Amino acid sequence: MKSPTAGFENRPLRVLFVRYSSLGDVVFSVDIARSLAERFPLWDLTWLVEAPYAPLVAAQSFVSRVIPWNRREGLGGFLRLIRRIRKEKFDLLVNLQGGDRATFLALASGVPLRYGDHRWLQWVFRQNLYWALGILQVSLFPRRGAYLEAPSVPLPEELEETGHPRIVVAVGASHPRKRWPEPRLRAYLEALRGEASLVLVGSGPEERGVGEALSRAVPGVLNLVDRLSLEGLVGTLARADLAVAGDTGPLHLARALGRPVLGLWGPTRLSEPYMATLDGEVSCPCPRRGCLDWSCTLPCMETIPVEDVLGETRRILGLRDLEAPGP
Repeated sequence: MKSPTAGFENRPLRVLFVRYSSLGDVVFSVDIARSLAERFPLWDLTWLVEAPYAPLVAAQSFVSRVIPWNRREGLGGFLRLIRRIRKEKFDLLVNLQGGDRATFLALASGVPLRYGDHRWLQWVFRQNLYWALGILQVSLFPRRGAYLEAPSVPLPEELEETGHPRIVVAVGASHPRKRWPEPRLRAYLEALRGEASLVLVGSGPEERGVGEALSRAVPGVLNLVDRLSLEGLVGTLARADLAVAGDTGPLHLARALGRPVLGLWGPTRLSEPYMATLDGEVSCPCPRRGCLDWSCTLPCMETIPVEDVLGETRRILGLRDLEAPGP
């Protein structure tokens, strides 16, 4: 079967890699882009990404340039983005974003070679992206171990060494049904007092309120919710002995940094090859777990037992037996 890159494997192509959102998906895509850069070292890779994630992508040594896109600029900003891309005269566009907007961007980009995937508009692309990656033997699933380079930024002074393992807990997620409820988080943190250095991370007003409530209820917890830049979050996770989170950006960041991770799963569940790279997981006991049904009214994340999460924490870190107070 003919290679999708036949004829230009050894040419210095100017490549535009498109994956602009969301945080977890951008993190997943770093390994794919890195694999392409390793396979084709003469390629000059530019990455199109939403502005908030630009510092993370810019820290990757294989990325030559970053085009940040501020989506708050609306249609005018999108059209200016297309004009900029057309002026760059890229040779190849790799569209891992998918969706109608990214497909229209690919069509309007003026790039002659376009790889991507769209159910109804596949004609926009010369090759189906996933077929091409398969032929190139580039895995869609992140490699084991670290593959994300962390930006170098100053970290909060409170992150001093305590002699205890540092557990970083993400208190929220993008959708309410992916969040472990606050009472369960509180019971988990209370059980770990004196056994570990506990750090809370997250962003946004709602998660900030959860972080404040937990830090008041459990003395000694370091609350960094809504206090960190993206670079600061990456730096904090890079120093974690364990990251505990639902299906959210901090979990995938920690995994990409090669840190031990414990995932809590309810309405979502990722591919088995990815799940196999996690150090631990606890899923809700619902028979419909992983259903992706956001309108479901059955109990979900709230049914994940604190004892099970503590047990996985103890196993991963080698802590003594811990008993869970509260719910």
